[in-house]
Formats: sequence, structure tokens, C-alpha cells
Amino acid sequence: MRRAIVAVVLSLIASSGAALAGTPGGGIGASAAAAAPRPPVKQVFRAYGDGPVRLAYRQEGAITFRASRGDEVTVTTRAQGSWCSGRLTLTDRRGSRTQKQTYKSHVFRVRTAGRATIRFQGDSACGTADRPLRVQLVKLRGQQVPVDGEPVVLEKPERGFLDVAWIRVPRTGRLKLTGRDAGGHEISAARMLVGNELANFHHGGLSVERGLPRLATWDTYFEPDDPALRRGTRVGLTFGSDARVEASSALPHAIELDGPPVTLASGSGREHVLTVKLPRGARTYLDSDEEWWEYGANYWLPPAPGDPAKAGTYRLVVASDGDAPYQERTLRLRSYRTATLVVGGPPLRLESADPGERFWVRVVASKPGRVRLAASDVTVTGGDWAVRLANTCSRDCYGGATVNQSVPVATGSVPKPKSGLVLVDLGSGATGGLTLTLKPEQG
Repeated sequence: MRRAIVAVVLSLIASSGAALAGTPGGGIGASAAAAAPRPPVKQVFRAYGDGPVRLAYRQEGAITFRASRGDEVTVTTRAQGSWCSGRLTLTDRRGSRTQKQTYKSHVFRVRTAGRATIRFQGDSACGTADRPLRVQLVKLRGQQVPVDGEPVVLEKPERGFLDVAWIRVPRTGRLKLTGRDAGGHEISAARMLVGNELANFHHGGLSVERGLPRLATWDTYFEPDDPALRRGTRVGLTFGSDARVEASSALPHAIELDGPPVTLASGSGREHVLTVKLPRGARTYLDSDEEWWEYGANYWLPPAPGDPAKAGTYRLVVASDGDAPYQERTLRLRSYRTATLVVGGPPLRLESADPGERFWVRVVASKPGRVRLAASDVTVTGGDWAVRLANTCSRDCYGGATVNQSVPVATGSVPKPKSGLVLVDLGSGATGGLTLTLKPEQG
């Protein structure tokens, strides 16, 4: 009898614990809601171009449509103004295929003519009870863009269709896909297609190369899980308005570090790939006129040389202004000259007869603290100059100081004595010298 009573008590305790564990803070109401049955699957028939399907909270939707063999289809979802994750399943007469739906939408190719069904099952974060989920059947219509040829014209998108201008990843070299409006100005894309996946993409251009992640644009944007692109992979862009889409190949150049200037002629965002051999420990900078920096773009392709570089061959991408019909720029890839400046130590004299020289000056201090940076005996001619005591940033930035021809003395601090740095830049066309001192600031 005692054993029976103990068993009943333990059973009640376990039941109560399970109920409490299923609700935040032990609330029973939330557990009951989670256990509520899902609404029945909503099954509808839609033709390409028809409106979206409205689903109740936690409801699945099955859209049947008439397709031709080879049609490419997907769905777009909208819940509370954002995308919705879950699972997509396409069923045709050759069976079913299922893919995850994340911030990327999977594109299916229909394998048989006739009726097909695409089914969406959202996860628990899709929509709310008072804001229904909208699921739109979408058909892709693609146009391949000729490389270095005439642009492909995409008209303003229609409901239920996505017009994609695409290229294939080449065996060698680098390609850039760009969309422009009727006036020839570069415009941002709406979505990006890579293989069979669509993702949002709000950039003006897309560059691809075999063996690199799916894109590398002016800001070298990559997703953490981006795989390396394979030869022949289809990569494309869609736009929210009329667009003329062009594909251009990058122009290759072999250059020397600290070698003679190189003149690059192109326009409309055309990319140049500069290949250079760097010695171990090299710290590099691109010496060019200000217009190039303001309107163009440049970035190292992975693996980047780092700071300082390992010995090896590296590639630097330089692009012209996306809206300029033609540009001619002269530039050099140069190495910083190095020196050491001691806080409270002797003055450091820096001289250069080579215009545009830059210096990487290591700061040595016995302890952290405030310092006064000063430049004197300046003989720089032909351009501006600037000296910057680098700051340190975590949540806030502090410690920096800058002196130039207008402000020859400034106060800053050296927060980390072992990693202090002063950068000295002579402007384009500037030669000459200056003397630097770095002294502890009293008080």
C-alpha cells in the first residue's frame, strides 16, 4: 500500500514539473497554447502572377499550379514585414523534394509538365495570431548577360515573377555584374541568385571569381557560411525597377612593390586586378590621387597580406567610379618606411625625396599616459603633410592626436606602451622632411 502511494505522489510531481518546464516562468497557459493543434493545411490553386496566399498563425500552405517542364519556382514569405524561415517542398509527377527556407529562398526546377505543388511549413517565428503570413508563388525568368557585350534589359518586375540577369562563374579571371537605370547610373539590386538560392542583396554591383566566396564587392562583404564558388555556378541579380544589366571582366596587371607608377584606364566601375609579390613583413599602401580614393574602390582579395605581410603573391582589386564613363588613374603600391620614436627620448628626423612617402613609426613608452606630439623644422614642399598618433578603440576611441601644417602641436595619450603607433603621411607630390618629438604631458 505504501509503495502504491509513493508511486502516485511521484507521478503527480513529474506531471507538474513537465507542465511548468513547458512554459516560460512556469506558466500553464503558454504550455497549453504550444500544445494547441495547428490549423489544417490550406490548399489552393494559383496561376503564375496571381496574388499571395494568406495563412493563419502556424498554418501550412500548399499551392498547386500548372507548370511547364524546366520552370524555376520558389515562394516569398512576408510576416510582420520580414522574411520567414521554415521548409519548402516541391512535388511534381517525379516525386517530392524538400529544402530549408532561411533568409535564403530555395529555387526548384520543375521536372515534368502539368500540375505541381509547392508547400511551405513555417517555423514558430512566422507571423503572429493577429498578423497573417503571406506566401507568394514566384516564377523565375532568367537572362544570361554577355560578358563585355551589350547590356540585358530587365523591365520593372511583375507580381509573382522575378526577372534575373545572370552570369556563370568563369574558369579563370573575375567578372562583375552591374545594374544601371535609364540614365546610366548604377543602381542597387534587390535580390541575388547563387546557384539555386535567392537572398536579399542591397549593393550596386556583384563580383565573382572561382574559388572565392559567392561575392566580393567594394566593401568586401561575405556571409560567414558562404562557400567558395565553383566554375559554372550561376550567379545573378534582380532589381526593383527597370534595369540595364552589364557584365564586365576585370583587367589583370602585374606590378612591383615600390616600382614605377601604373596607369589604369577604364570607367563605369570596371575592376583591375593588380598582382604583386610582397616580401615578409611588408606594410603596404596605395599611392594615388584623392579622386580615386573618393569615387573608386580598392581591396585585397583573400588571402589578404595582413599587417605585416607574409612573403607571397597577393592580388589587389582597384575599381573606377561606377558612374564615370571613363577614368584614367596613375597609382603605385608602396611600402611604409619604418622608424621608432621614444616618449621622452631624442627627436626623430624624417626625410624623403620621393613624393607621397609614408612612415610607420613605432612608439616606445615606459608606461601609459598623456603625451604631447610636436612637429618642427618642417621643410615639406609640393603638398600637405599630416602626423597621426593612433588611437585605441574598444567601446570608445581615445588617445589619438593629429598635427599638420596648421596645428604643429597636439596632446594625446599612449594607452598601451607596447603597441603605440605614429603614422606620417606626405601628400601626393609632397617631398621634404620634419622633426618629431613625443614628450610626457605634465599634470
